[in-house]
Amino acid sequence: MILNETSMKRQFIKLVILCLATTAWTVRAETNQPSAAAALVAQLGGPDWEAREAAVAGLIVLGDEQLDNVLDTALEAYVLEADPEVRYRCKRVLWAVVSRHVFVEKRGFLGVSLRQGNIGSVTHEGETYDPIIIQNVLPNHAAQAFGVKQAEQILFIDNRRCNKENFTLRDLIEYIGGKRPGTEVRLLTWFGSTTIERMVKLGARPDMPNDPPVDVRREEFFKRWLDKHAPQVPKAKRPSGRNT
Repeated sequence: MILNETSMKRQFIKLVILCLATTAWTVRAETNQPSAAAALVAQLGGPDWEAREAAVAGLIVLGDEQLDNVLDTALEAYVLEADPEVRYRCKRVLWAVVSRHVFVEKRGFLGVSLRQGNIGSVTHEGETYDPIIIQNVLPNHAAQAFGVKQAEQILFIDNRRCNKENFTLRDLIEYIGGKRPGTEVRLLTWFGSTTIERMVKLGARPDMPNDPPVDVRREEFFKRWLDKHAPQVPKAKRPSGRNT
């Protein structure tokens, strides 16, 4: 196949940008050069459509190696950029990277039914908790395998303290469901007058009849993720008078 000059140029641009995505993370901050993610984001608003698409692909590839850097850089550009083309492509990058690395398709499962406690707060080692009560332990699931018993009261999981202000029953359920099967969690419970601390390896949540399709859950997860993280871009970086 014979390529004309324009096609060859486009292929060359794509190759250069993809090479940047796969090798530029070796450049460190002391070189005073922009990060690979920043360099690729700078290509998102360029005049060449092929180059813009290649930069999107490059950022997604780079996310495999530099997840936090790509998310932070693309999110900042999405929030601060005035160019709608750049914002659109940053959102595409964020969706792809979050879907691949943050969203959990098969959710973790403890294997218990829970309810918010109504016995008041519990104080343990100077900390106050609003316990979440284990109503039932389901057979053949993680909780039973690791010795968790009915009527134990969960005080914290992975140092997230159960309380009615910022880590409620719903938060606990979402936290466990956000883990992948096989993940170990640190569980502290109150039973009788003693505390029990154990590491529990989560199982896989079984499919439920009313569960939404995975694609719907993925879209809803990304919307919540973006709504949560976009406002966290430092206000000092937000230009005054710009609608974002």
